[in-house]
Amino acid sequence: MTALEAQRYARLAGLLLVISLVAGGFGESYVPAKLLSATDIAETAHRVASSLGLIRASFAAYLLEAACDLTLTAIFYVLLRPVSRPLSVIVACFGLFSTATFAVGEIFYFAASLPFSDADLIKVLSPQLRQTVTYLCLTVFGYIFVLFTGFYGLAELLRGYLIFRSGYLPRTLGVLVALGGAGFLTKNVVFLLAPAHDSMFFVLPTLLAMLSAAAWLLIKGINQTAWDSHGCWFGSADPRGQGRGRDRVGAQGGYAGMRSVRRCSAIFRSRGAGDAGGCAVGVYGAAGWRRCDEL
Repeated sequence: MTALEAQRYARLAGLLLVISLVAGGFGESYVPAKLLSATDIAETAHRVASSLGLIRASFAAYLLEAACDLTLTAIFYVLLRPVSRPLSVIVACFGLFSTATFAVGEIFYFAASLPFSDADLIKVLSPQLRQTVTYLCLTVFGYIFVLFTGFYGLAELLRGYLIFRSGYLPRTLGVLVALGGAGFLTKNVVFLLAPAHDSMFFVLPTLLAMLSAAAWLLIKGINQTAWDSHGCWFGSADPRGQGRGRDRVGAQGGYAGMRSVRRCSAIFRSRGAGDAGGCAVGVYGAAGWRRCDEL
């Protein structure tokens, strides 16, 4: 991937973060907070029954946020893979699991409206039972949201580390993202071990991190020169002016291999990693040029 292509992904990530913040704030925070009355089942049921349209709108907003989160997981994997491919895979796995877990919680959130919107349930459930089911669904939704925030926090913590190490994204941004992840992780631990001290203030660093990342990626994006210095090209043109890899296959294959070894050796020496080692196999193949430390 060339620096220009990576820059486009970075801009897209910034836009998706903005959409995710707005949609998630509305669908996962604002509307649910207006519905649940912690000590009054009847009042909660009344709020839900009178807000069926709002609940559907908030669920639609969540679906939009979930689509953004899944896309962001893939984009950050691509952008941070040059730093550490194994760690990027781990971050992506945590991110996907978190999104799937929140999806389970959202099922309960949507189900809370069914006793007042589904004609069949209205017929078979008594008014008191409808109130109980609605309250139970919203309560379970809230517990799922809190119980599994630690996985999202771990993903953000590791992602912040990768950003800090990247060289083509600012280290300050990496610190902010890592602190945001630590906030989510702390909230999860406190809720489980010391629930009396749980607070939404723990997630404020995450909000700051998302706002900072969105602004930076939209305005600045990646440092393209630093991206190229990582040797982060594969599958298309070599940004250092060597042409397309497939032009050096066949009769020139051996020469192309020697040039790729020299490039790998230079990159490894610049990182203080010594000899290029296995980079002798770093010629163009079915997958394109491969980065040195992936070989």
